[in-house]
Amino acid sequence: MPCNTTPAAQIWDYVYVDDIAKALWCIAKNGVHGKRYPIGSGIARSLKSYIAEIAEATGSDELMKGVGKMAYREDQVMNLLADITELTGDTGFTCDYGFTEGLAKTIEFVSRS
Repeated sequence: MPCNTTPAAQIWDYVYVDDIAKALWCIAKNGVHGKRYPIGSGIARSLKSYIAEIAEATGSDELMKGVGKMAYREDQVMNLLADITELTGDTGFTCDYGFTEGLAKTIEFVSRS
């Protein structure tokens, strides 16, 4: 079944949930008191590329048919990329999972449910 989306040209940073937990741990353990850290992978791709990878990994040829069926909102955020330079420098945080690995773990989890 198609999932209607915008043209999906947004550039987004993906971070897997286990890496978010790791980042929070690193901040609690080594972060500078009172400092705010954006959490992300520091790597961004187009939303369309994420959708295409999900479609391929799940064998859902229909998924891509919905891309571009919706208009962008007037206030659409087009670029979400976390600058994790200070997070990494202060706490030593780095991601353990890229999008492909996180997607595989998510698919595995859902298939067990």
